[in-house]
Amino acid sequence: VLDGDAEAEVPLLVPRVYQLELYEHAKETNSILVLGTGSGKTFIAVLLIKHFADQIQGSFKEGAKRTVMIANTVPLVRQQAKAIGQQVSYNVQSYDGSMGVDYWDREKWMTEVEKNEVLVMVAQVFLDMLNHNYISITQVNLLIIDECHHTTGSHAMREVMRNYASVKQNDSTAKLPRILGLTASIIQKKCKQYEISKLLNDLEISLDSILITSKHYEEVLRHTTKPRVTILHYNPTIVENMSEHSQMLISHLNGMTEDVSSALDIAKDDKKKICKVLRNMRLAIEDLGEWCGRRAIEYEMEHFEELSCGESDSRLAELMSEISARLTMLSGLCSEKEETFVDPRAHVSHHVSRLLHIVHRTRTAESTHGLIFVKTRFSAFLLSALLEKLRLSNEEYAHSSSKCIVGSNANSFGDLVATRLHLKEQTRTLESFRRGDFHFLVSTRVLEEGVDV
Repeated sequence: VLDGDAEAEVPLLVPRVYQLELYEHAKETNSILVLGTGSGKTFIAVLLIKHFADQIQGSFKEGAKRTVMIANTVPLVRQQAKAIGQQVSYNVQSYDGSMGVDYWDREKWMTEVEKNEVLVMVAQVFLDMLNHNYISITQVNLLIIDECHHTTGSHAMREVMRNYASVKQNDSTAKLPRILGLTASIIQKKCKQYEISKLLNDLEISLDSILITSKHYEEVLRHTTKPRVTILHYNPTIVENMSEHSQMLISHLNGMTEDVSSALDIAKDDKKKICKVLRNMRLAIEDLGEWCGRRAIEYEMEHFEELSCGESDSRLAELMSEISARLTMLSGLCSEKEETFVDPRAHVSHHVSRLLHIVHRTRTAESTHGLIFVKTRFSAFLLSALLEKLRLSNEEYAHSSSKCIVGSNANSFGDLVATRLHLKEQTRTLESFRRGDFHFLVSTRVLEEGVDV
């Protein structure tokens, strides 16, 4: 049985007992559904979209409403739009910054809202729509908030709900949307046991909703992931214990940072951005080791050279050119030093060495596919390069083919990874990993939540 799209050939899903239970609750009141990863929270959202579908049928200009789903990352937005589109007969469209939505005017948005009944977007995009009055919260019949535990502080999800709360407070007759929050982890920060109740209550207030999970605990467990956790310890890096070569590189980078900080006639924001790039190189040496440190210096050397050529501010261009020249000198020293390297594994930090040991142990597995999470984009880029180097130079790592994926950032000044890993390329990388075309995907937090891999 197909639903609306014969070409997709995706069968209609049959709801499980606990999905029906939570769907019935969400039909009646604003709800935050708490279910584990893989349990099918999105399908409950699909059921609710269908339940309220009569409100989104017809012309938006003539009073029909629209269903909106917001998420925290671009990959998740695209995944959810695809999943919903396969199960409903309405027009579903995803929106994110890569589409140039920041520059769309009212007319363009009205065209999109008129032809699509379900809009899936990054939370900030929807917040911008509300702030520009391209759409009102009262013109939305159902607001689905994926990974809704982010609805705190100044996050865009929280700002969307502040808009909702403001309308509710100022107009008691306003027809506000049904709220459906989805999450597998209600609290994502360290807290004392006595703080838990308040944090849960705060989330309910923020979303004007009630937390709920299923009574069918064993049934839910059968459909959620069950990871086996192993903790490996590593020795922290102490600069004083590093090689003389590494200490020399760090000393030069610290000197450049001081020179940038004290430079005259350079805007404070530009100084901060340049210092951040220099700090990233230093951290690459400290956290990942000499081999990765050299690549970090080489990549940023080229990047500074490119930026200096296109910079209209002559003083800033001159400073970038100076940094590029000094990095070129360091790169030359690294190149000479690396000629003495026999094996890259001897020139990485202890915790990277532990990671390589794990990768090495998987060589005998019949089918190995792994996700490696890192804190920074630079680490993702460099670790992926290291695994590829080992794959090409060491038969024992022939199975370690690797690529990386990172989040997008509107402020990409001095961010090598953002300039080289364009969103379309990263989308292709994720699809390629799903097909099993390579073995290890190194990622920042962009894949931590909700994305199917």
